[in-house]
Amino acid sequence: MTRPRSPFAILGVSPADDMTTIRIAWRAKVRALHPDRACDKVRANADLAEVNAAFDALQGHVPSLPARTAQARAAEAVVRAFRDTARRKAEAERRERLAARKAELVRKARELSEARARAAAARLRADRGTINERAALGYAAARRIVQAA
Repeated sequence: MTRPRSPFAILGVSPADDMTTIRIAWRAKVRALHPDRACDKVRANADLAEVNAAFDALQGHVPSLPARTAQARAAEAVVRAFRDTARRKAEAERRERLAARKAELVRKARELSEARARAAAARLRADRGTINERAALGYAAARRIVQAA
């Protein structure tokens, strides 16, 4: 009893091939095995049925990636470590920039608050002077009225 051949072997493709390559191989096999072109139509029908069944079995096939070697895995680990280091460094730099920006904003807010407080104190001093001046003028005017009477 013979072992059934895989659809890949029947079409002459590998599991790493995509559906376009598989379709091209299937069409070539169909062209070669078509009963209208063959002398032995019974054998050609059986072979064509086998090719069509193999193609149907591979519909929706997703190509498999070749096995990665230990060297390839090690190289990927180095690249991954390099990217992780670069990402961590960029993140630390971003945090430093944010902290510096926050400190600058806090300093500016404090300066603005102090400037507003100084301006308010100056207005109060100016208002006191104005009130005192008005009071003095009022007192002098009242005195003149009293003296004139």
